Amino acid sequence: TGPILIGTLLAYLLLGAYLIQVAHYLLNPGGTNRSIKNVVVAFVTVLELTSVLVLSENAWRVLCLGQVNPTSVFVHSKGAPVTPVLNGLGTPVLIHLPYDPLVT
Repeated sequence: TGPILIGTLLAYLLLGAYLIQVAHYLLNPGGTNRSIKNVVVAFVTVLELTSVLVLSENAWRVLCLGQVNPTSVFVHSKGAPVTPVLNGLGTPVLIHLPYDPLVT
């Protein structure tokens, strides 16, 4: 349960850093055409929030319910297969984003 607790805390920390970046982006007006950037930021934000929600549900199952019923630690949550899908969708967007001439 230690790695799940540390991983969950790290995910919350990184989500907080991401939300600070989003707030900074929203409060500082940039170039004239930000519509594509706004769509990309909204897409990545929804992906990140969904990923943290799925991770939180898994952490709850292992860390909290595992104390009451130890067999629940070995049963995967229903959202467990969604995590690799969300990571697979978000990573190419974040890697491609700085090099896209439409967004920069």
